[in-house]
Amino acid sequence: MWRLARDAWPSFLIPQDENWPAFFGAMGALTFTHPAGNEAWNRILQDDSLKKLFPEYSDDPDSRGEVTEIQSSVLTSAGRGGTFQLVSLPDLILSHARMRQLIQNELSFESFLSAVAAIIADWRRLAIGRQARTPVLVGFAGITLEREVNLPQGRLRKRSEADRLLFGRQPGLGREVSVVLETTHAFKILKVAPAKEMLSNNGMTNIWKGLESKFEESRKQLDHDIDMVRFSVLMASEPTSPMAMAVVSRAMLDMTQHGSSFGTHAVSFAPYGDVHIDSARAEKIEHWAREVKDKHPGKLTLGARRLVSAVSTRTDPLDGLIDAIICWENMVGTDMETSFRVCGALACLLEPESGEERTKRFKELKSLYDTRSKLVHGSREPSYIEAQEYRSQAVGYALRAMQQLYRFPDLLSEPESAVRGTKILLTYDLSIKGSRQR
Repeated sequence: MWRLARDAWPSFLIPQDENWPAFFGAMGALTFTHPAGNEAWNRILQDDSLKKLFPEYSDDPDSRGEVTEIQSSVLTSAGRGGTFQLVSLPDLILSHARMRQLIQNELSFESFLSAVAAIIADWRRLAIGRQARTPVLVGFAGITLEREVNLPQGRLRKRSEADRLLFGRQPGLGREVSVVLETTHAFKILKVAPAKEMLSNNGMTNIWKGLESKFEESRKQLDHDIDMVRFSVLMASEPTSPMAMAVVSRAMLDMTQHGSSFGTHAVSFAPYGDVHIDSARAEKIEHWAREVKDKHPGKLTLGARRLVSAVSTRTDPLDGLIDAIICWENMVGTDMETSFRVCGALACLLEPESGEERTKRFKELKSLYDTRSKLVHGSREPSYIEAQEYRSQAVGYALRAMQQLYRFPDLLSEPESAVRGTKILLTYDLSIKGSRQR
């Protein structure tokens, strides 16, 4: 592999069209015709781990046929798969090593060789049924950065010139990527089978159906990780000025495929303006990211996700209002006397120091809640300006209430929203001077 890597290196220095994502599929022409190609294929077949990728391979040279005919079928946790040829593995290793270089913005020949070694180690893990961590880049609009922000999931950084080879410029798709989340995701080969088994009648279909839950689990985990990053940034906001990150592009490096698993989201409208993250805000985001990672309960994930969508992706402010109030209900909702108990619990959470302010807040919350209820039952819609104000108020209250809950870990971790709401109403003194539980 090292001779192939050495001789492939100059091809990576040729300028590429930065308007479109990088594709290094042409590497196959080099590795297939290179004098060291045959040696690389044979080394793969001699490797105790890598040869498991080709279950029909025989150690007997007389019975294995042409090395160029050795293949299998694979399905991965990313929900992708198909025929996998031995002769394609060297160029997959080299092209993905180059893409990892681009992600890390370390573009020297030495770093390329290090990336090749790391990719080979990952392939050995995948071949024996273990998981590897594959790079994922998520491009966001909505904020700009003064410095890098370090998070449990990875790092938020400014978009680099090298990123353009992975994302492209997305001409005509709306908002430009302004910051990038650099993270990783668990990746696994779920099935390796002889190619003829997958290609037989319903072979692929039956195997695919048996693995659908695994594909869904992987997708949901990646979506959740991205949502929690967006939620952490939002939690570091002032309620009147949300830091709303909208996903514009996403690229995951599926090592069994040429190029990246690339997707775009056409985001042309921003409910809130872009916010610049200075050093002080970056520290606050890092704090909240740790808090969310350590404390956020699964039962409040729906509310967190709806709060994020209310500020970042809902082009209709009434949709944003509805999302924000779903977040209220996720925190303190109940199936009885919903309006009074939800708004009462939130008023206690938001205004623990003053009964007068609590009463005032309750009336404001109740008015918004009633507006939502009338809308979903077919009442006349308010004007666009009114709807924008309703969304801003509902979002601000939801964000403040969620921030308050994090002050009380036992309330935050309460598995039932109705029980949480009852405790806030009846058994907790949330004031600064008061004890936690009456």
